[in-house]
Amino acid sequence: MNSIDLKDRVTVITGGAQGIGYAIAERVIQSGGKVALWDSNGNRSADSASTLGPNAHAFQVDVTDFDLVGRAASATEEVFGRIDCLVNSAGITGKVKPTIEYDVLEWRSVVDVCLTGTFNCCRHVVPVMLKRDYGRIVNISSWPEKKATRISRPIVLPKQACLASPSLWAKNLRKPESPSTPLRPPQRRRRSSMASRPNSLNTCWSGFREIASPNLRRSRR
Repeated sequence: MNSIDLKDRVTVITGGAQGIGYAIAERVIQSGGKVALWDSNGNRSADSASTLGPNAHAFQVDVTDFDLVGRAASATEEVFGRIDCLVNSAGITGKVKPTIEYDVLEWRSVVDVCLTGTFNCCRHVVPVMLKRDYGRIVNISSWPEKKATRISRPIVLPKQACLASPSLWAKNLRKPESPSTPLRPPQRRRRSSMASRPNSLNTCWSGFREIASPNLRRSRR
């Protein structure tokens, strides 16, 4: 199994109570790190943190709520004293249907979680990272954004936007090396737990290793 030295590193994982988020949390802890599970389901998040052990802490967080995310970032910093990595894993897909048939409320709910939620988390976590002059951000994407289809889900467009966000944050921080990156699990035929699909998880973990390992520092200008 791939592993890296994450001793004393604190990783915030949205949607961390299950699926890809939970599987990454397991790997982070196995590599010596600590995790803050941000999930909208407080009971599930608490159960997952209990299973992961003393190096995991649960927070009930709705990533679409800007102020709530800010309070979660402050609470996480208070518990752990720092935040080193952020994994934006939370997401909802919406129903499969032709784009012209999308209901506007369904559209907004998907965009709010997948795109606005990613911004909200970055907006509040990055200032905490900059206090220690170190930080890594991972945006979990998915295979549909590579090529839109005639019948697809609303998630396609917000995930395409998430692919562009690393460049935005890198340029705003005046950093030549991107402090964040999008990761795409390989295409899968049906819904299933990513924790039970080694190829999918290893794709994400390998990318995480490349980001979290180097001791790159924010350039000062």
